[in-house]
Amino acid sequence: MKKLWLLGIVLFFAHSVWAEEDDEDYSWSYYAGVSGGVNINAGQMNQILSFENEGVFTAIPEANFDTDETSAIGQIQLGAGLSNEYFYWGAELSGQLFNGDFDAVTSDFTQTTFPSEHQQIKDTSQLSLNDFELALDFKPGFYLFKETLLYARIGVAVNELTLEQSGFATIESTDPGDVKIQTHSSTSKNVYPFRLGLGIERYFSEDFSIVMDYVYTQYENISTSTHAKQTTPPLSTLDAYSEATDISRQTVMLGFNYYL
Repeated sequence: MKKLWLLGIVLFFAHSVWAEEDDEDYSWSYYAGVSGGVNINAGQMNQILSFENEGVFTAIPEANFDTDETSAIGQIQLGAGLSNEYFYWGAELSGQLFNGDFDAVTSDFTQTTFPSEHQQIKDTSQLSLNDFELALDFKPGFYLFKETLLYARIGVAVNELTLEQSGFATIESTDPGDVKIQTHSSTSKNVYPFRLGLGIERYFSEDFSIVMDYVYTQYENISTSTHAKQTTPPLSTLDAYSEATDISRQTVMLGFNYYL
């Protein structure tokens, strides 16, 4: 949250300073708009499982998966900017609606230890963001032509990241008996990721423009773990750990702005 407050203070201070400029070459503009496009969630999921049955320890090799999801995205944006003939300095507040789920990943381990005993150990992890994300960006740019603005985005977003994990272990055996263990854990935390992007805006009149944007957002890592046991013979325990890393979103959007 400190990142968002810091960026807001910087933008407010910049507005106060620029507002005092007497140079007639500079002018303020204010706009509202909507955009839509494609959103790609991506991340790396690491899973570690261990199982112990009647003192016999089974370590399952660590599993690593790529997890991603592609969906449509919609956005509403509000912005303000100060410009002269060559340069533009602006700020934009936006709200985005998209599918925040990542593909669920599953590691599955099976083995037959004896003719009479069959083991299956399975773990499923699901990473997700809230479907709505709020962002604040600083937008410096310059005019390629009188009606065409090229700009960069540097900002911070606000969202919630959740990692859920479900695991189970089963042993079908005649001696000393069957084993069935189930586990579930969930971890959630608020995240304030940095955003970087590039965009281009084409003005068709004093009131209307079309914008195209690419934005990259990088999120923090998140992990969850669980421990479960069967207290009646045969005595068994299952430990599961999942960690999601390299979590990011990439968006490409096309939209329009109406200048107030």
